[in-house]
Amino acid sequence: MNSLNPQVNPQDQYQALREQLEKLENRLKQMRSLSVWAVEAKYMERSHLKIQELFQTQLLDQISPSEELNIPHYVEINKQLRLLGADIKLLKTARQPETLNKRINQACDRLTLLFTYCDALLDK
Repeated sequence: MNSLNPQVNPQDQYQALREQLEKLENRLKQMRSLSVWAVEAKYMERSHLKIQELFQTQLLDQISPSEELNIPHYVEINKQLRLLGADIKLLKTARQPETLNKRINQACDRLTLLFTYCDALLDK
């Protein structure tokens, strides 16, 4: 990810977070078969960890006084990112195509919620 730079506009950081989430969503939507998922599971986990790191280091760790009004959004994003990690771990346990599709849909729903929070921050 990007190195820490306190000069970066928070809006740029929100946009970067959203873009990383979009990449994960696009890749996730391609995982509709068990054989493909087995190959992609590690990529998904690494991508998720990078997104969490971006959020932690570029946004949470650098909250300025002007950003304090966004703390409720940050709390929700943090929670949803943790739950997305659990969704991805559960995907690895899917043994039936129906289960895989159900869990992919759950993860995509969570990503949609994360997009909503990112968009709310971008609109401020």
